[in-house]
Amino acid sequence: MYQGFRRSYNKRINSGGNAYLFIVVLFVLSIGLLNIIKWKNFIPIQVDGLNQIGFLHNMIDIFKNKTIILLMIAFLIFNFTMIPLLKLLFPALIVYENNFSSTTLALYEVSFSLGLIILSVSHIFTKTGVNKSKFSIVFSFFLCSIGMLIIGLSQYVFIGAIGSLIIGCSPSLMRIHNNSFFQSTIPLEKQSDFFAIRGVILNSVSSFSIATISMAIAMFNSQYVIIIISGILFILGFLLLIFQRTNVG
Repeated sequence: MYQGFRRSYNKRINSGGNAYLFIVVLFVLSIGLLNIIKWKNFIPIQVDGLNQIGFLHNMIDIFKNKTIILLMIAFLIFNFTMIPLLKLLFPALIVYENNFSSTTLALYEVSFSLGLIILSVSHIFTKTGVNKSKFSIVFSFFLCSIGMLIIGLSQYVFIGAIGSLIIGCSPSLMRIHNNSFFQSTIPLEKQSDFFAIRGVILNSVSSFSIATISMAIAMFNSQYVIIIISGILFILGFLLLIFQRTNVG
């Protein structure tokens, strides 16, 4: 088994396609670095020196809260793993590695979208709050981890589609309650600054995410990458759960 994996690994590394992939990865990384270097241009609050001081003061006050820092990091990693899912991980696993048809790929993507719709619509009829948001954020990590594990281990198309449906539920759950939590805990006069910098960070991470997952798939395969992502999300959910239990309020 090890020798077979090793031959597969060497074939991936030495293939001409990976040289092209490496060039693409470098290009995408350069775009991400450029976004970070130019982040000031995307924040409308920074007009003059006085506004810059006010912006930095607001950010310092906000990030003194350990819960906000931890949630920001967790949400960043969550987005990092989810961005390449439909455009990169699903096609690599379903079409390239398992040789299924584009119809199967469409089934997975439709299942994912259906999960998004179900959770989004259900929240129209439910109330949000700080405690509920904390629970839902943690639950979304576990939910996504379970869905990833089902897809990574299942050999059956429809079971994998159920896993995709479960994964689709988690981004809606995460985004709705993540925003609700920050809106409930951050003072109103500081929210515009916070959401501005959060938007810049989340937009910048997409380039690094696609580049990193692309290299991971080239070195190993998408099934292993999906299982690893499942483990990372489970650990993050567990850490958030422990943090909530040890930090009341």
